Amino acid sequence: MNLRSGLFALLAAGVFPLLAQSGRQFLNLTDSRDFRGMQILDSMLQSNRLMVMGINRSYPEITRTVSTKLVSYAKNKAGYRYFMAPVSSVCGEWLHRLVYLNDVSVLPNLSLALNQQDILFYKRLNTLNEGVPDSLKIRIIGIDADNQLIVPALAIYDLLKDKTPPDKLRIPIEALQGAIRYQQIKNDTTDNDRESPPFSIKNTYLEFAAGFDTLKESYQNWLGDDEWFRMESLMQSLKAAIRYDALFNTALEDPFRVQLVSQNISRIFKTLPREKFICMMGRCFASNTWLQGECNLYNFSPVCSRLSEDSSISGQFFNLGVYYNEPADTEDETKVVQNELQKIRSGLPQSSVSLCHFNKPEKQLPFTFALVMGGGSDSKSVIPDMDETKMTSGAKYTPLFSIGATTGIHAVDVFELNSLMEAYGLPKVQIVPDYGINLSGWDLDNNHYEIGFFQRARIPGSVYHYWGTYFSGMTNLYSAKPWLKAGVGSALSYQNHIVNNPNTLSDTVFISRYTLPTAAVNPVMAMCLNVKGIITLQRFFLSAEAGYGWDISDRRWRVNNRFSGPMGKFRGNQIYVNLSMGWHLSRKKHVERKAEL
Repeated sequence: MNLRSGLFALLAAGVFPLLAQSGRQFLNLTDSRDFRGMQILDSMLQSNRLMVMGINRSYPEITRTVSTKLVSYAKNKAGYRYFMAPVSSVCGEWLHRLVYLNDVSVLPNLSLALNQQDILFYKRLNTLNEGVPDSLKIRIIGIDADNQLIVPALAIYDLLKDKTPPDKLRIPIEALQGAIRYQQIKNDTTDNDRESPPFSIKNTYLEFAAGFDTLKESYQNWLGDDEWFRMESLMQSLKAAIRYDALFNTALEDPFRVQLVSQNISRIFKTLPREKFICMMGRCFASNTWLQGECNLYNFSPVCSRLSEDSSISGQFFNLGVYYNEPADTEDETKVVQNELQKIRSGLPQSSVSLCHFNKPEKQLPFTFALVMGGGSDSKSVIPDMDETKMTSGAKYTPLFSIGATTGIHAVDVFELNSLMEAYGLPKVQIVPDYGINLSGWDLDNNHYEIGFFQRARIPGSVYHYWGTYFSGMTNLYSAKPWLKAGVGSALSYQNHIVNNPNTLSDTVFISRYTLPTAAVNPVMAMCLNVKGIITLQRFFLSAEAGYGWDISDRRWRVNNRFSGPMGKFRGNQIYVNLSMGWHLSRKKHVERKAEL
């Protein structure tokens, strides 16, 4: 393949997207709206109803970023509206109120039930629901065991806190309220290490549950039918949490949770037969096969293994494992898994993230897809997290259509051009700035497109000038700052190099063969590669661009629209630098709330 054919093929393939290598796609985690590389999941998302995501909770910042991106893509691409959260059903109700209803009143309860890293993830899901019709919003369902006594106890406290109990129920209710209040104060206080009198929260919950059956009729008479139904349901959750507490840190804990999570997924799958779901859990639970190390400590079969045995779900789900870039994250994996990860990471830059098919028929691998971080250093410092600084209050704008003025230099091959001019007795060509105008815009993925016109500034006495038009595209590779975007791109440019003869009666090669011609023209078709940065300040923008263009035309001069035989060919290869400034004519408004909802 010659150079010209190769350049045409490169342009046709799309120069600026990151190219796949052996089924490997690269993701950009620094931009929540950049979904390039995720198309590898499309067929699975369309043909299945459940995606199970296996994560490692030791890496909360990256897990939050990856999970938000996957949820957003699956929802927009294939209608995955329900998120199965690794929390109890009661905690799932609170999260649903936060994410779907934007009810921030549940945050105090969530701060007692979850750590702040987990809460921030669900706040991000809440921002994905902004401005979206209710029918398309993300919903939350809790599928895990009731593994914290505080969660159902808090829900009971909220149900009863504004009521005056009868004398027969006063002692257990006030004891429960006192225990919850104590826990809230301890959580709000910054001096948690100070010495305090012994106070058994756990025993209070146990005693409340133990006395409930005896007082059941009194509760029912006091609360009425609707609130009694809620109270009875919450008491079942409290008793379930007490049972789980007895299994905690025993060999029964993980098998019990696997069975419960599998049953809950199956039940929800049947209850909502037309819906699609994303489920998040630890890699140990999400795998198809037994994993090594701590995952296999108690010899339990994973959730996806159980789902494969369920005829109502089998064949309708796939799973995806997230592998981080520290050796400790995979040191307990089997040799087969470690070898596959090593192949994926081969040649993968430290700051890159690769999404690829992981499941091979001849090998027992734990996931259908793997999302693998580049290796070599701490992933939390290599991959920026989409942190709270991106969730500032007020309105943010993404420019959609802009107009600008350009100045720059197209440094063509002046040595060859001057040799030609000297041979015909014409003045040498000087490199001078050109100027022009451009129109540009952004698509939904923040890729930048531009069309423009430019021409060489005229110099008195010079017989040479040129003009050109171009169409260019830039992929957005860097946007960690809301006002700065940068990337690589490609362009196709049509240019005319023109030599005007100042005296049409002179006897030069340009005119001797023709009847009084006025100009010799060399049309150039250039394919260009470039790097570009754009700074946006409200409606005003500045941009800088540098690149190289290859002349892929036939390089012959034309005089009066006829090829000129005696004149040598001219290569229009060029290095160019452009500076632009302009005005955003239209903008798309994105309202983003503060992270502290």
